[in-house]
Amino acid sequence: MIAVTLLLTGCKPKEENGIIDDGIYEVKFHPTFDGDPNLYEDYKLTIVGVDYTKQFKGGHTENGKIEKLYADKFRLTDLNENEIPLDSLSDFQKGIRHWGPPCFELAGTNGDTLRFRTTFSGQLHININTGIIIKKQ
Repeated sequence: MIAVTLLLTGCKPKEENGIIDDGIYEVKFHPTFDGDPNLYEDYKLTIVGVDYTKQFKGGHTENGKIEKLYADKFRLTDLNENEIPLDSLSDFQKGIRHWGPPCFELAGTNGDTLRFRTTFSGQLHININTGIIIKKQ
């Protein structure tokens, strides 16, 4: 799994984790700009303090911590994430490691829905895709 960083723009940080209120959310990714299917799978996100659980539709779960990096940057760090050996990566994969970890950048709110785009924390001009985070409980 890939650790995810969350960049907040124009959103008031929350007291417990600095990112988002405790609760249950649905994270939905839009299709890519050219209409191809997503590389990312939609999931349910449960947040309690600085802990999170992602539950994917296939039943797989991921548990982790919300880690504040800077005043406006956060990572969702998978507790079971293992470092991938460099010799198993392609030249392209090795190159993008220098772009920083993938991250969410919030683009606005509409009630209980947050719009976002995914990008790289060190290359913010690159769009990976877009989506929404919907508060369910």
